[in-house]
Amino acid sequence: MKKLLTTVIVFLTVLQFSLGQVTFEKYYGYGGFNPQSNTAPVLINSKDSGYFLFSWNADSGSSTVSNFWLALSRLDKDGKIVWSKTSDKYTENNTWAYGSANMLYDSSFFIGWNQGDGVGLSYGGLIHLDKTGNCLWAKRYYLPYDTSLFVPAIFINAIQRTHDNGALIIGEYHSEHSDSTSMFLMRVDSAGNIKWCKGYYPVGITDVSATNINVISNNSCIVDFSAVDTSLGWSYGCLMKIDSNGVPLWTRRYYPWFPEWASSQVVNNNIYTVGFYTDTANFTYNNYAAVLKTNNIGIPQSCDYDTTLNMTYSGTVYGGLSENNGTLISGDSGMNANSFIAKIDNGGNFRWAYKYNKVDSLIISNLALGLDSSVIGFGWNEKPNSEATWGIVKTNKIGVDSCNTPTAFNMVHLNIKSQATTVATVLIKLIVKDTVLNFHVAPVDTLTVCEGHYIVDAGINNLSTNTYQIKVYPNPSNGVFNLQFSHPELVSGSHITVYNVLGSKLYDNVMLNPPAGGQHDYQINLDSESRGIYFYRITSEKGEQLGSGKLVVE
Repeated sequence: MKKLLTTVIVFLTVLQFSLGQVTFEKYYGYGGFNPQSNTAPVLINSKDSGYFLFSWNADSGSSTVSNFWLALSRLDKDGKIVWSKTSDKYTENNTWAYGSANMLYDSSFFIGWNQGDGVGLSYGGLIHLDKTGNCLWAKRYYLPYDTSLFVPAIFINAIQRTHDNGALIIGEYHSEHSDSTSMFLMRVDSAGNIKWCKGYYPVGITDVSATNINVISNNSCIVDFSAVDTSLGWSYGCLMKIDSNGVPLWTRRYYPWFPEWASSQVVNNNIYTVGFYTDTANFTYNNYAAVLKTNNIGIPQSCDYDTTLNMTYSGTVYGGLSENNGTLISGDSGMNANSFIAKIDNGGNFRWAYKYNKVDSLIISNLALGLDSSVIGFGWNEKPNSEATWGIVKTNKIGVDSCNTPTAFNMVHLNIKSQATTVATVLIKLIVKDTVLNFHVAPVDTLTVCEGHYIVDAGINNLSTNTYQIKVYPNPSNGVFNLQFSHPELVSGSHITVYNVLGSKLYDNVMLNPPAGGQHDYQINLDSESRGIYFYRITSEKGEQLGSGKLVVE
């Protein structure tokens, strides 16, 4: 059958960005940081394809005194700052802060935070901000304190909204009568008032460290935590399901050694948990990214881990995000090494992975999906070369941007076991006090590393920031494509590169003596490749992108 010759003429204008995905790698800073005191930021999608970026920040005035404050930035869809605010600074001995954030149904926010007083007493807090960064109220939660042996402490790790616009708050605490860390879960209403707060003591394990909470139907939840076996001294990753009244429904620990989960998601009645598996053979203690799949009562269905990216003892998995067709993992492969994002399908098979590290040591601590199906990794720079401390990497839905480096995972099945664990609960009486937190408009430094790369994934051949034309024909084809284009930056040394959907480079050709500013005819031959979708990029001698698009081989 004679193929229909299709000629596609695309005007490359900024007005067409909505037809593709803008990718970027940016870093943000609020000035005066002590980088070692910073904690991971929180990024939340807004309802207009932009973002809110929250971070707790600290600067050290001396070895014992720090100022800390909350910073909030509103970003547009391209990662550009719309406005920024910072809270009052607090100064106390050995002050530290760590926070979590969650958007409520009315587009306001709950922000969690923690603070110490320098003598061991610590308390958690909850802040309610509206969508423009104004503080509606703020509260502190702490345990009663007398002169007993141990100083009580409470530490908030994660917050998730409930269906009534309240929140479930997970964290750790130890009472004045015991120095062993236990886990607590607190439910508050929309005004921050406590409905109930309970402590959880798994039998036979101590030093419980809560990492994440996932609210599911009827305000019940799945909690991730790690703990130490008191008899063996081994660490376990654990899962617990808790009903809307704080009653444990089931608890399981998993082994071989999973010292910590990063996060879990419930998808199609299964629980997908991301973490790292520690290989204790030969006392190497190397860490490997892993995905555990269980049924809805925590019984393991499968577990797969990667053997390619040896994260060494210092590397870890920080974030995970599961969806219908697989799980995303983020982490870093050791001190001063690349951060990565990888996609594993529901069968435990590797789909794609990329490394990101353009400014010193980027740590991608968590992941989000954009409203345009993009993948967003965010975290911090451990060794910033400027005041830009927080980092955001936005890629298309298969991890591709103009800054990354493809890598490979080799997923191996792990025969994981689990054990049911009995959990004792106690009611915890917390003291609640209102507090005041003022916010002020503040400048933010921004360092852009890679920006303006428009990735096409919706049938449009090209997107760019200029008004030049590209003709691609025939498209679809049997593998041979003709390109006609012109651009003033098109000089000898420019490249045409073709990638597959996994981001692997299949074709890279250097142009020799193209006509200056005139029309250039070029042919791409992919007849040895299988049917499918491919992406091309045209870059200048300096590496600047001049155009990009999609090629379909039939």
